[in-house]
Amino acid sequence: MPRESHPSDVSFSRQSEARQSILPLTRISSHPDDRSGFPTRAQFAEIIDDYLSSLNRRRASKALISSELYNTILYTLRNPRDVTVEDPQFRFWARKMFTLDDTGRELRHQQRPVAIKEDLYNILVQCHERCRHGGRDRTCSEIQHSHVPRNIVAAFVRQCPTCAYRRN
Repeated sequence: MPRESHPSDVSFSRQSEARQSILPLTRISSHPDDRSGFPTRAQFAEIIDDYLSSLNRRRASKALISSELYNTILYTLRNPRDVTVEDPQFRFWARKMFTLDDTGRELRHQQRPVAIKEDLYNILVQCHERCRHGGRDRTCSEIQHSHVPRNIVAAFVRQCPTCAYRRN
């Protein structure tokens, strides 16, 4: 039986709902994926950096799940007997915090899909748009993913030009 490749060899490309439903751009922006009426990706990168710098080093490494970390956790759960992955504490953490969905393709945390750091901008834009720029709490209630910190949602809403225009 062929052995599954190690996470560093896996090019697991996961298409999120957020990537599939990007609407056409209506303005010229600094990044081709920036959406009119929402914070830019550059502003969002600052939000992420500020959030991570506010955490201690140990927490910051697992606060947001990068695609690389996602793939490592996925591999760990699919191959529980492989002790070459990371260290015992990491494997324990992965087994304790995450499960696989019914297909074995997607990570779950508390029965919700895990948000990947690289997808957060699209997830927040989509959810903030669905709630019609309704603020932090309404945006949070629209988010169907886990690992989307409320502080990031709050900062995203504060940076939203549409919401700022409405506030003034």
